[in-house]
Amino acid sequence: MEYHQLTVGERYRIARMKSMGDSCRAIACKLSRSPSTISWELRRNADTSNGRYRVDKAHSYAVARRRRSRRGTHFEVSEVQLVHELMQRCSTVEPTADQWQVTRARSAGHWRLDDLQVD
Repeated sequence: MEYHQLTVGERYRIARMKSMGDSCRAIACKLSRSPSTISWELRRNADTSNGRYRVDKAHSYAVARRRRSRRGTHFEVSEVQLVHELMQRCSTVEPTADQWQVTRARSAGHWRLDDLQVD
């Protein structure tokens, strides 16, 4: 199943159905979405002043998050080079999932690749 972000139209339908008293599961069924997607949308994009779901605010919050998430790389140049070198070394043999060990640490508000080792 391929993921697609909620559209403004879907957000309007969510708001209307929620105001009519529909449950997250019922809304999800009508929109052919996962109930967790609807629940997450209602919680994450609630208006910060009163906690209610407002379509205009919800859409602006989502667009702002999407814009912030696409601001270039979160990796150091040396880290990217290390990954490329390791990929070159392993290009003849496809490593299994347990051969790669990736450790991520929260640093300066972004996830960074700290260590990449091939067994």
